[in-house]
Amino acid sequence: MPETTNTDSFLGPRLREGAFIAVSAICLYLLIALLSYSTRDPGWSATGTGASISNLGGPTGAWLADVFFSLVGYAAYLFPLLLAYRAFVILLERHNDKGFDWLTIGIRALGLILVMIAGTALAAMNDTGVSALPQGAGGILGQAIGGAFTVAFSAVGSRLILLAIFLFGITIFTDLSWLRVMERLGAWSIAT
Repeated sequence: MPETTNTDSFLGPRLREGAFIAVSAICLYLLIALLSYSTRDPGWSATGTGASISNLGGPTGAWLADVFFSLVGYAAYLFPLLLAYRAFVILLERHNDKGFDWLTIGIRALGLILVMIAGTALAAMNDTGVSALPQGAGGILGQAIGGAFTVAFSAVGSRLILLAIFLFGITIFTDLSWLRVMERLGAWSIAT
């Protein structure tokens, strides 16, 4: 195991703080772009109406919001929220002497992908048709995955499997222990 130097003990927390600032800025920008999305703005799936861009993220924000909503529907809101959570964890753990671990980053990325895939499919399967999004509540990805799961596992079975995948993705992305959550809820309910 390599020895930690004074430079490493100084730079580690500073790099984590820098990562926190960068990820927080990206999350905030993406959230602002998603929240101010307008179908009148030019984007990936539409040319717009020619009026001034109303997206608070400017032309790039309008384009990004259109891409996210077209591909993953309402699950687009999960992306900045989950990244914001991860940024908060980075800030809390900035003084830990953990090294850079590609395996952990890969597992976190897998969790994010599973959450997005299952979330889009569930949104598409439960779409009532009143969504103002370009490709519906689940986007292109959700329609494809939700349709394939419904054919393979039926409407009920596919929802059960996708919910399990969603919860598993949340678990490995956030390190959330569902058993600990149940224990704390049980202790809280007994105490009150």
